[in-house]
Amino acid sequence: MLTFSRGATMRRSLLAACVLAGCGGKPPAEAPHPGPSAQVEAAAAPDPEVHVRFAHVAPERFRAEYRLRAPAAALAFRRSPPRVRERWRAEGARIVRSGDVDFVVMSPPASSLAIDIEVDAVEPDKEYRFAFPYSDHGVLAYTGHLAVGPARCVDAACTRLESEREAPLSGTIALVPGPDEEVVPRDAILPMATDGTYVYFGPQTPTETPDFIGVVDPGFPPWLKARLDGLLPKLFAFYREALGPRSKPRFYVTFERREGARTIAGGVVPPGVIQFGVALGSEYLGGKDDVLAAEIDRLVAHEVAHLWNTDRYNHTGARGTAWLYEGAADAFAYRLLRAIGRIDDATYHGYLSQAASLCAIALSGGEPLHALARPGYNRAFYDCGSTIALVSEAALKLSSPSAKQDLFTLWRAVFSKTNAEGEYDPELYLAVLGGWSARTRPAVDVIRRLTNDPQPDIGAELPRLLADFGIDARPSASLPPDYEVRVSPAAVRALLPAVCVEGLAIDGNRSVRPVVKTEGACGAQKDDVFESIEGVDLAKRGATAFDAGYAACTKRRAITVGRRGKPSVTIPCAESPRPRPPFIQVTKTP
Repeated sequence: MLTFSRGATMRRSLLAACVLAGCGGKPPAEAPHPGPSAQVEAAAAPDPEVHVRFAHVAPERFRAEYRLRAPAAALAFRRSPPRVRERWRAEGARIVRSGDVDFVVMSPPASSLAIDIEVDAVEPDKEYRFAFPYSDHGVLAYTGHLAVGPARCVDAACTRLESEREAPLSGTIALVPGPDEEVVPRDAILPMATDGTYVYFGPQTPTETPDFIGVVDPGFPPWLKARLDGLLPKLFAFYREALGPRSKPRFYVTFERREGARTIAGGVVPPGVIQFGVALGSEYLGGKDDVLAAEIDRLVAHEVAHLWNTDRYNHTGARGTAWLYEGAADAFAYRLLRAIGRIDDATYHGYLSQAASLCAIALSGGEPLHALARPGYNRAFYDCGSTIALVSEAALKLSSPSAKQDLFTLWRAVFSKTNAEGEYDPELYLAVLGGWSARTRPAVDVIRRLTNDPQPDIGAELPRLLADFGIDARPSASLPPDYEVRVSPAAVRALLPAVCVEGLAIDGNRSVRPVVKTEGACGAQKDDVFESIEGVDLAKRGATAFDAGYAACTKRRAITVGRRGKPSVTIPCAESPRPRPPFIQVTKTP
């Protein structure tokens, strides 16, 4: 499910976060996902055990007032990421942490409790942040952190506590905005649940169409605010038409001015919510930045696609099958942006080219796609999944050239075959594709080979495979700038010995410069940053550095690696260094 930044992962995935230039989305390691669910309903349990009045009382402060059906000595918060409640203050009670759970202790036992909550910027690891401020003093808050369950005092002083059951108490949360404020969703009462939702309190009137309701931070640079305002209605309308109806989603995006920043973190928060936080430095606040605009378009289109393929419907399967939903979301985004006129045919083909080329690099190490479900290889599932979607769509179109069939046609058919829980997996996808006609069955064989079998000569083989489905794809000596950047992690893995690579932190989603994590690895010191190979900057020209390093390996069996602020080091090459597969230029599709 994609974030372009620092911070928590969500699909919410919790938020998938990546460096803006490097990723669109959700890493396989995610926060718990409750599966498909309906839009939040106002209906509550007929006799709730607890009722919470959740009021926005000041720009950066909430008050949560709990009313219990029966007195209690202690309650356990059902979500307890570290540090989230550092600024929560309970009146006449105390909030304590025991083990990995936050408790509130009331002495004597009570049937009411009030907690004052000060909004802070704590970013829990792999958890939902409690609140995101808007620049107009509005705020977005996550209701899951309000859910409580029964707890037991182990000793008389209630210094040792235990949760009594996994589920929260049955309950409701009443949303109380401040004077002259809106609240979104507009339901006055929500169910209290561990898997909560984000709610907006603030002065903005939300944007609402038949397809979505959204609150975009008014503090965005005017050019970017106008771009989002123009994109969102078209995007949601297109997906509804292409992938089928669903309950009306909510879209929230906050903005922060932060010097030197160029990040966006966000994703799907079940059920039916998209939440993004954008931070930009002053250099982006004036005129339009075309590269930034394109990246935001792609990320937003990718994450909104997940409202269908990971929220309305739910993928099941091991982490190595993430190519199905992540690749599809990339593929949906590319096709949507072309259909609504945000990109032209050349840019669309450029996106396909980059995905195919990076997929070839990911598979060139000799492992099948499903085996790459480990840190540092997340992007392989996006790029190879997008290329698999391209093959699927091409096969569908070739099977009936006169019919208006595309990737969305295929996915609507997959969704129609899901079980009662709305679940699908790669086998269902391949069964639907293979059952379309005799001309689509070869595509299933190709997909199985790419995902399950080693592809030692993928650089030469992939263009031939694509050509079999009417896709004009040829090796090219031209290296686009974004491709140059994205190749850096693969260059290090392909050229350096495995024992050296194991001592490096290489995250293809967040950084293009490896960092030494183990003292002595590669003959370097802990926290050294590798900036170049053979004098070529890894951050800007990773593909060229790859080629230069491979040439050095063939000549002298060692490469020169530049370190930030320190002398270069000479590192022996891998026993069998691999050359970079060629860039694959896609120029025509069926």
